[in-house]
Amino acid sequence: MTADLTPRDLMDDAARPKAPAFENLNPLQELNGRGLAAIHRWYLRDLSAVGRLMAEIRDGMADPASLAPRVRDMQMAQNFRQFGTACGEQCRALTSHHQIEDGYLYPQLERHGNDPLNAVLTRLRAEHAVIHDLIIDLWDAAAALSEGVDRDDFHACATAFVALDQAVRSHFRYEETELAPALGFYDMRV
Repeated sequence: MTADLTPRDLMDDAARPKAPAFENLNPLQELNGRGLAAIHRWYLRDLSAVGRLMAEIRDGMADPASLAPRVRDMQMAQNFRQFGTACGEQCRALTSHHQIEDGYLYPQLERHGNDPLNAVLTRLRAEHAVIHDLIIDLWDAAAALSEGVDRDDFHACATAFVALDQAVRSHFRYEETELAPALGFYDMRV
């Protein structure tokens, strides 16, 4: 089911599994879930900065060669390099975040045997793979743009950025909506 997701699938909320309702959480439990959202805001800050630079390049106010270093230096890019993934120079923070979720957070939640929640976790893992591919696409497009200013290269880079930005924002909303209550209910600190 989730093995063949596309970036477009990350925009289809109706197709995403839903976690059960975790009700009557106390304020501390609710705070646990908000920790995940706080972490996500750091990554969204980096994406917004790249988006602003893309607009400046489009408007002729910035050098296209400045984009690849900006993408490379994003926190998510630094994390990507740290873990030695295939595209090396790209988005390591988001990959680190996903590795922590996949390797620690999700297994901790799965241990509770909640089948609807586990379906959400399976879907989130599949979405991580889609986002990884989009990160690689953006890095490749930014690198091509930095080699020479070409309208087609800029369009490819802008398209790659929009796809990544939309996918990450949608993924984060889904993850926060479905997991925050479970994190509090199961007393998991993020």
